[in-house]
Amino acid sequence: MSFETESPKVSYTVPQDGGMVSLTGEIRFIFNTVMDKDKTKKAFSISPEVPVRFDWGTQNNYDVLAIRPSSSFVASQTYVATIDTFACDITNNQLKEKFSLIFSTK
Repeated sequence: MSFETESPKVSYTVPQDGGMVSLTGEIRFIFNTVMDKDKTKKAFSISPEVPVRFDWGTQNNYDVLAIRPSSSFVASQTYVATIDTFACDITNNQLKEKFSLIFSTK
């Protein structure tokens, strides 16, 4: 007997793709499962680069990764935040494809 498990993925984000964030606001990635926090943090990148802080939480038994700038984002800037495929859940299943969120600051 075999069991198929759904690959981890980003179910949705706050803001939605193309949304706006305040200069000290946060972006959130909501995953469909419980993630390996260290590997998922290492899989995160943002362009243009800005120092960020990571906070983990849960919502309906799923992991939520909240990311805030260490000081602030740059005003009127468009950013691309990416979770690469080496992010994985707690059973070491990797994302099938990388996920990017485009957002702008006010």
